[in-house]
Amino acid sequence: MSYCVNCGVELEKGAKKCPLCGTEVINPREAEGEHIHSYPVYSPTPKQHIKKSTVVSLITLILLLPDFLTTLCDYTINGTITWSSYVMGALLCLYLIIVFPILLSKHGVTCVVLMAADILGFLLFIELKTNGKWFLTFALPTVTVLAVFIAVISLLKKEKKISSLTAASVSVIFLGLFCVLIEFLINTTFGVRDRFAWSFYPAVTFILLAVAMFLIGKNKALCEKLEKKFFL
Repeated sequence: MSYCVNCGVELEKGAKKCPLCGTEVINPREAEGEHIHSYPVYSPTPKQHIKKSTVVSLITLILLLPDFLTTLCDYTINGTITWSSYVMGALLCLYLIIVFPILLSKHGVTCVVLMAADILGFLLFIELKTNGKWFLTFALPTVTVLAVFIAVISLLKKEKKISSLTAASVSVIFLGLFCVLIEFLINTTFGVRDRFAWSFYPAVTFILLAVAMFLIGKNKALCEKLEKKFFL
């Protein structure tokens, strides 16, 4: 047991200086490197990386189960594939929507394009199965406009051409205008009305919200505080 030569305080084994007065401890009888800590030494747990192929395989198995069961039920009851083809198409569409961001996490624009093509393919399949006439005049422009906007915003954000708040403001304005586009396409494709009825309400709301966000963006102090608070 060692004691401080200056104040007499009992010292921990392996201590280099007195915890009370700070006097350097010199004990020639104590071997170097035998210091015993009064608490466990922290050793960080190594970060474990999960392979993308493992995640994709797990998702594949999960979605194959309902696909197999619905196909089996449909074939057992009807003797052929009827309604289960919609389930298979929907599950395939969902599968690609989940898998593309995992495999193409560093290629945002490419991911958006492939997801849009996936959704359009499923919608075209539904139109062909139901003998509809709405894909070219409703589904195609709707998905294309949405995909182009998301791709542009993702590219600008990746290149750091716009701030997070600006991107959010532009997105809110786009949502308002997108509502007007949706109603216009519904009216022209399905003949629901010959005038706008509901789309201007969300459009005006979103635009006013975007104006408020732009004003907030001009106040740098408030903008920085909100970005820290909402992790933008």
